[in-house]
Amino acid sequence: MVTVKEVMHSITVVPETASVSEVARIMKRKEIGSVMVEKWGKIAGIVTERDIIKRVVAEGKVGDKVKVGDVATYSLVTVDAGTDIIDANELLHKQNIRRLPVTENGKIIGIVTVRGISKNLPAAYSYLKKRDCALGGEEYGTGSTEGP
Repeated sequence: MVTVKEVMHSITVVPETASVSEVARIMKRKEIGSVMVEKWGKIAGIVTERDIIKRVVAEGKVGDKVKVGDVATYSLVTVDAGTDIIDANELLHKQNIRRLPVTENGKIIGIVTVRGISKNLPAAYSYLKKRDCALGGEEYGTGSTEGP
């Protein structure tokens, strides 16, 4: 099994009071597509490149005058660090999102992306294939898992 903890990336946290322009510069410098937003002393939301484009640029707003907290998404969908990446991939598709903050003991410790998962799906499927064969079933993906 390949877990999200094995493929997650570190997170960058910014205060809700940071300007969108400042956050965009951080994202550019670090070559990342999202940052976590801290509100009331804890991570409460996420802002992505797409959020900035749709909620600031496309609206004709000035990034220096807009606080990142005003464009953040606060209804976070998260995944536990021990979750299999196949299950995380299903959650991403079901929720129609591209990034999942990773939690451990209730605390956000990283982030996993569609790209990070897709790079590692072959290893996850290989694990399933070996597991199913060891359990006496057919190879993964051949249809039958009944034993002899």
